[in-house]
Amino acid sequence: MKFLKLTATVLALGTGLGINAETVVQLDPNIVTDRTRSVDFPPYSYQPIETRQASTASGTFNANVIFVADQLDRNRDADSNAKPILVTSFSNLDNLNETNSFGRLIAEQLMHELKVRGWQVVDLRLTKSVIVNQTGEFSLSRDLGRIRESFPIGNVLVGTYSRTTDGVLISARIIDVATGHVQSTAQTRVQRDRFVNNLVSVPVQYPIVKVGN
Repeated sequence: MKFLKLTATVLALGTGLGINAETVVQLDPNIVTDRTRSVDFPPYSYQPIETRQASTASGTFNANVIFVADQLDRNRDADSNAKPILVTSFSNLDNLNETNSFGRLIAEQLMHELKVRGWQVVDLRLTKSVIVNQTGEFSLSRDLGRIRESFPIGNVLVGTYSRTTDGVLISARIIDVATGHVQSTAQTRVQRDRFVNNLVSVPVQYPIVKVGN
């Protein structure tokens, strides 16, 4: 591609042949020299999620769980909430096979929060039949022999907690079971008060359950 057209004038001087080249620069009309461009910003503007205020320790804990659910729902990939999702107990970051009342309570509350936001939540603990004994009727169980063999799982919500000197850091993410791709993420910090300390004090280990899509 030619960017410039060059012309030269040849002059004869005396008995010898001399060349006096005068360069004439002319822009090629086929070349676009205007590089000014306008930038169109998307209409979306980031709106921070505000945590709800509470007057009790348990209310503050619940507000943090709602904050996590709001993040997961807003940060999700398109149509990821259309797939059935399994919510698992949150694990100790230092030992992923360990959980406690803190990790189980987060999962219990997130099941509700995601459901009211339109997610298709399934419960792994649903048994194949209702258990009846002297204390009542039950359909939830941790007995692996009673748990349904298969679920139509598309996504799984996993999370970790990490204890610090003054709080507990919570990290959550939704993962596509088939591809392993992260569909959404969330995080928050819970202050360590008497309520939270009671929840995180006693660790519990559960057997590993394989979940397929």
